[in-house]
Amino acid sequence: GFVGKLRVYVAEHAVCETKPDSELGDLRLTDPFPELRRFADSINFETLDEAQHAHVPYVVILIQALDRFRKASGKALPSTREDKDELKKIILKMRRKDVEVNFAEALDNAYKAWVPYSIPDSVQNVLSLAGEGKKSDFWIVARAISQFVRDCGKLPLAGSLPDMTASTDLYVKLQEIYGSRAGGDCAAINAHIAALQKEVGAEPSILPDYVQRFCRNAQYCEVFSYRSLDEEFRPSSPEEGGLDLAEEVQDEDSLVQWYLAMRAA
Repeated sequence: GFVGKLRVYVAEHAVCETKPDSELGDLRLTDPFPELRRFADSINFETLDEAQHAHVPYVVILIQALDRFRKASGKALPSTREDKDELKKIILKMRRKDVEVNFAEALDNAYKAWVPYSIPDSVQNVLSLAGEGKKSDFWIVARAISQFVRDCGKLPLAGSLPDMTASTDLYVKLQEIYGSRAGGDCAAINAHIAALQKEVGAEPSILPDYVQRFCRNAQYCEVFSYRSLDEEFRPSSPEEGGLDLAEEVQDEDSLVQWYLAMRAA
């Protein structure tokens, strides 16, 4: 038989994942934005009837449970196993009946109330590289988001809301709150883009749908940088990006043997 090797080279490959594996989402439960804060505070569990109580979205349950945890413990977020168990106990105490599915969903998603907001390292890398000189649509939008982050401290809100047990009225209202905030963040990004394009003398050419998709998935953006052929052929240590041959030969799935054979041919 025959065997061959095809070596494709690009300087960098920038992506914005639209179907991420992460289930954490972007609900901002640990630090609700003002509109979400007001909505959560407006719901008084004590005055709700049985049907209303069983249809409060778990987003509201977790925000109020976290408020009670903070008041009782003096801590910003649950961090230890004991803290996390305590938050779950608070949720259980808020529940009236075992059959309330919305509280079961709150327990299943309790981790979203103790994971602090942060910008992923891969996204921080994109924002740090979004300097002057890069004029593709991706990098112009990335630069605009970098300016937005400097102003606000956070990425634009994704605005998507997962399915959850809730009354139609409350779920629609919650969708409107997240959607409106995401729309406002996206509008701010568009304003930054317009200013950047004016600064470099470029004609407005970035489609609004592209900006909206970028903002919605900003927390899943990443850029991959590749080595040139010259860099690949230059001897280098694993710390410098080279192969650790001793480790590779121990991996049954590694193709390093074929790579070395092709290099030697």
